[in-house]
Amino acid sequence: MRDQWQQNCDVSSLHQLLFRRGARPGSASLQVALFQALAEDASLPLPERSYSRIALTYRALKDRRINLLQRCRLELEPLIDRLEQDPGTLVCQRPNRRNRAKLLISASTARMLVLVTQRDRTALLEFSQRIGGWFDRLDIQAIEADAAFRMTRNLCRCLLLEAVAKPTPQVQLRLQRLVAFTREDRVADHPSQENHWGIVRLALADLEEASAAGLERLCALICDEPRDLGVTAADLLTLLRDDGHSA
Repeated sequence: MRDQWQQNCDVSSLHQLLFRRGARPGSASLQVALFQALAEDASLPLPERSYSRIALTYRALKDRRINLLQRCRLELEPLIDRLEQDPGTLVCQRPNRRNRAKLLISASTARMLVLVTQRDRTALLEFSQRIGGWFDRLDIQAIEADAAFRMTRNLCRCLLLEAVAKPTPQVQLRLQRLVAFTREDRVADHPSQENHWGIVRLALADLEEASAAGLERLCALICDEPRDLGVTAADLLTLLRDDGHSA
């Protein structure tokens, strides 16, 4: 894969590995070693190194590798800082897998899940507020349409942390902006397998209803409960609504 990039600027094989779980080695330990090597390979472009680190984080979440998760948390932070502080991120017109705004939200979601697993409520809420502040500065029309649409589910998940813990009119307005974007003509015929409009619309409805069942559904969305990444929706709801101290 390194040779393909260096000789032909071809990252297709690497993208298969990063974005198609079925193309990865069967051994979890081999995946960890591979993603670590790719994430640290300075000869690869930043997006591919970054998505390798994100893939490593998800592998660590799935395997409950506590020490590796802490390392991933620390290593994702400089990437997020770099993208957040880059003014070009707010107007990035690069395609999906090279788009800086999309990469920022993908990295932020991975770090968020580590914080959820670590039950670090303070860091979670600070991080959600930080992403909310970034989104407030974002003109989503300035982002390449495909990349912007594909990042809406993860962006919604990051924003929902604060919304579930401390509901305010501002966080509802943010979700309303996301719903409105997913209904725009420029993404009306988007081929994504996921119904992003439906996901954010239902999330907003659950947030406005604020029922126990609705809040638990929001937490299931935030922690991606079907993937079994180490935290249940009920656990996350307790953490967010009860300061993490409930029995």
